[in-house]
Formats: sequence, structure tokens, C-alpha cells
Amino acid sequence: MKKLSSRVEINDLHEKLQLIIDHIRDIIIESDLDGTFTYVSPQVYDVLGYKPEEVIGLNGYRFIHPEDLINLANKVENLMKIGGPISAEYRVLHKDGHYVHLSAKGSILKENGNIKLIAVLRDISFQRETEEKYQFIADNINDMISVFNDKFELLFINETQERISGFSKEEIMGTSPMKFLHPDDIKRARETLRKALKEGQARGQYRMRTKDNLYKWIDVNGRVTFDSDGNQKILLVSRDITREKEIEKKLIESEEKYRMIYQNANDLIKVLNNKFEYEELNENIHRQVLGYSKEELLKESPFKFVHHDDRKRAAILLAKTLRKGKGSFQTRFKHKNGTYKWLEISAKNFEYSAGNKKIITIGRDITERKLAEQKLIESDKKLKKMNEELKQLNNLKTEFFRRASHELKTPLVAIKGNVDLAMKLHYESLKPEVIKILESIQGGCERLKNIINKLIERTKLETSNLKLQVANEDFSFLTQECINELQTLAKMKNIAINLDIKLHIITKFNKDQIHEVIINLLTNAINYSPPDGIIEIKSEVKGKSIFFSIKDRGIGFTEDEKLKVFQKFGKFNRMNQKFDVLIEGSGLGLYISKKIIELHSGEIWVESEGRNKGSIFYFTLPLI
Repeated sequence: MKKLSSRVEINDLHEKLQLIIDHIRDIIIESDLDGTFTYVSPQVYDVLGYKPEEVIGLNGYRFIHPEDLINLANKVENLMKIGGPISAEYRVLHKDGHYVHLSAKGSILKENGNIKLIAVLRDISFQRETEEKYQFIADNINDMISVFNDKFELLFINETQERISGFSKEEIMGTSPMKFLHPDDIKRARETLRKALKEGQARGQYRMRTKDNLYKWIDVNGRVTFDSDGNQKILLVSRDITREKEIEKKLIESEEKYRMIYQNANDLIKVLNNKFEYEELNENIHRQVLGYSKEELLKESPFKFVHHDDRKRAAILLAKTLRKGKGSFQTRFKHKNGTYKWLEISAKNFEYSAGNKKIITIGRDITERKLAEQKLIESDKKLKKMNEELKQLNNLKTEFFRRASHELKTPLVAIKGNVDLAMKLHYESLKPEVIKILESIQGGCERLKNIINKLIERTKLETSNLKLQVANEDFSFLTQECINELQTLAKMKNIAINLDIKLHIITKFNKDQIHEVIINLLTNAINYSPPDGIIEIKSEVKGKSIFFSIKDRGIGFTEDEKLKVFQKFGKFNRMNQKFDVLIEGSGLGLYISKKIIELHSGEIWVESEGRNKGSIFYFTLPLI
């Protein structure tokens, strides 16, 4: 009865261990020596976005970051040499394309003659400092194969048996297996072999002596076979079960090992009875995360520590877990210092006796993640508020320009009108120096009028008041018309304008607006070209668009200026002694030109190789 009780306790222990393994956040993998996955635990979905069936059968190296491949390959090669556990950190490709940092601890498993790699992988991407490596717990079960003839003489052993027993083939070939068994087990072993010869197969557990005179418990399966010559042979497949026997013999020691894993886990593990009362918990991590001792937690209901807003939901989910098997939720848990920690909890029930269930919960501290999410939400709100304030400020600025432009027009009209009237009525009686002053005032009024008109145009563009009213027009004729208007300005600097345009390009556009664009571009080309320079104008039809360009050999643009040239008030200090700028612009011409071209569903851009290397302005219009 005592032995049966021990086995029940062991089974209960194994069940707890399996529950912990099933609910930890780590990934457990098994692969062949070439890296092909033969098993992947379900946690791979939470960490890397893949379902186990999506990666089983694939080579694991295909997911490793290229920079980490050599180091990982060296680690695996070293593992094959020493046969013991290794640790490594590397980056693995997530299903959505980014890389996740993992730490891994792996070991070699030899089972049924096959060598495999078993590893535990942990996501360490969001940790600020290196976490304590999870101890990899797995029993390396090694199978030994041996063949005897009907005289019980050893004919063959595999390398696994050499490694476990310590004896080489040469040392034990031809001997009887009884020579290596514990004296107390020889009689039972003989009976098992006779049974195998009589019934074809048999099974038993015995103690095998190793070369260093230690004994290992082995589980032996025997089967009678025949070779190609019809000779009878006995095939034994033996498995080292020393650890299992030690667990059975030393339950207290085994329980301590379980406690070591339990207490040193990085997640908060609790066991609750069906009344939702604490029965067990791993104290070290609870004290570290929440500040309480085991005694402080066990004497209270778990709901006492849950935030009052979360208690009802937590109770419902735990009750559901008790009924249906598993559940997960997030809740706020009170720290001993009075603050609250956010925990992400997975729960599963298990039956510890007939009709009686308990719940095991595994919680992870996600407080920092929650705080980051809250900061992100607050930042988003601030950004939206800032955008709204900027929008209002921009509207105020636009309204200011609109009002200022119209207010400036009134005194400007009065000034210009009176000067024009004085020049008309009293020109003959005015002294030359007075006439010169009045002409200067007229010129200033004209420049101010142009600036005001551009401000009004910009205001219309920003408030979407600029209407696109198009009609069939001759683009070639309009280009020639613009050139004629600026010929006088070009002649003042002795600039030649070479024209290469296709005649009679008819399409739909707003004549006044496109006229303004061409005048803006051509005026700039004349202004910023050196005296005796050349300007080339081209227009042609490509596909369903008209391509127009104006090329000069003037000041040109730097890379930084090209990025800003179409912005509001995009003026630059590009003065050069070689150039004589006749008309100082407002900084709105190219900005308005871009808006007009975009309003016509076209594009406008500039190309320049740099300062004093000239520039080419292009724009396109749809050919309708």
C-alpha cells in the first residue's frame, strides 16, 4: 500500500509538472540533427505567431537571423561534442516579418537509436536586463540494443550501450548478460529469458553493472528473432530508468527537485482549491513581484488582493475555469506597498481525486506593458489635440492673410489712383525729379498689387475656394503668348529664348491659371539666368499627358533647396554677382504653381545638378 501511495504521489507530481510545462510562456522544441522540427509546443503561436503545424517539418535555421547563424551553428556543434546542455541567445523571424530575441537552453536526447535536440526557448525582447535562464528539465531516456544467441552469448551491442555501461564491444562481446546484472536480479533475469524463448517475448526490470561498478536500473524488452540462416537470436531493447527508480525510491528528494523548479520559475504559480482558496504558491517570485510572503497570501482570500473593479470578472472567469477546464484574463493585483500590478493570468483545472478539482494559475507581470500602452494612448490624444490646434492656427493664419490682403487693397488703390491722376493731369508741369519719384511709386504699387493678388490666390487654394473651370484651349498658343509678354524682360538681360514646342496641342485647362504657372516659371528662369544666357522651352505629348519644361543655365538648386522650393514662401538667398535679378519675387509663385498643377491632376518638379549648374522645371497636364 505504501508503494502504491508513493506511485500515486509521483503521478500527482508528474501531473503538476506537466501542467506547469503546458502553461509556461516558453516554447519547447524538438528537432533532428539537421535542424528539422519534429515537435513544437503551442506557445510558439504566442511568441512567434506560427501555429505548431506550420513549422513542424521545416528546418529551424531558416527562421534564424543571418547574423546569428554562425554562432548558433557553433553552439550546436559544441553540444554534439560534449553531449551536455548549452545556452544561446539569437533572433528568430516572427510571422509578421520582424525578429524576436530568444534565449535557448538545449540538450541532446537519444531515443530509440535516434539523436534529437530538445530545447526551451524564451522571449527576452521586452526585458531590460538579462533574466535568469530557465532550467531545462527533461529526462534523457537512452535506449540500448543488444543481441544474444540461444546460448545467451552476446553477439552485438550498439554505441548507446557502450556509453551507458562504459564497456566497449571488445570487452563484453561473447559474454553472458548475467555477468553484468546485480546478483539479486540474476534469477529473475534467467526466468525472463526462458519466458522469451518459450513465448516469443518477455519484459522485466533489472540492475545493470557499469564499468565503474555502479548499478543502473534498466527496463528490458526481449523478443525472439531468427537470422537469415534460421538461427535463433534474442533481441533485447533496454532503457535506462535509473532516474525513475530514484524518484520512486526517494520521493522526498524528488519533491525537493520539483520545489526548486516551482520556486525558481519566473512566473507566479498558484494552486487554488475548489473554494478558490490558496493551497500552494512559489514564494520567491511572489515576494519579488508583489512583496508578500507565502504566509501572508495563504491566510487570505485571493480576491482580497484583486482590484475592486476587477473582482467580479476574476471570480466569474475562475468559476468558468473550474467548470470548463481553462481560461485567461488580465487583472490588477495589489502590491504590499499599496500600488497595483497588472498580471496576465492563465488558468487550468486538474482533478486530484475523484470528483475533486483544483486550479493552477500562472501569472506574468505586465505592468510595464500596460503603462506603455497607456502612455501611447495619452500620446495619441495629445497628438490629436495638437493637430486640431495646428489646424485652427492655420485657419486663423489663412483668415489673416485673406483679410490683410483685402485691407491692403483699399489704400493701394487710392495711392495708385492719385499718382496716376497726377501724372495724367499735371505731367507737363511736373519737374523731371518729381516725375521720377511718381514713376517709382507707380512701380512699387504694381509690385505690391502682384503680391496682394498672390496672397489672395494662396488663400483661395488653402480654403479650397479656387474653382477649376476648364475649357478647350491651345496650350501651344498660350506658351507663345507668355513668351511674348516677357520678351522685354529677357532683352534687358540679352537672354535668348529657344522654343521647341509642338503646334496646336488642344486640351482642357483653365487658361488664366496655367498662364500664371508659365509666367512664374519663365520669370524665374530670366531672373536667375546670367546676362547673355539661353533659356530652352519644350512641350511635347507623351501618352495621355502634355510634358512642358523650361531649362536655364542659371543659379540652380542645392539638394536641400529642391526639397523646399515648392513650399510657402520658398525663397532662398541665392544672390550671385554674376546675376542681375530684375524682379524680386514674393516666395509664393512656385507654391501657387504647384497647387494649380495639382488642381489640374498634373505633376510639377525641378531637376538641378547643384549651385551655378542651372535647373529644369517640368510640369505635366492630362491630355483630354
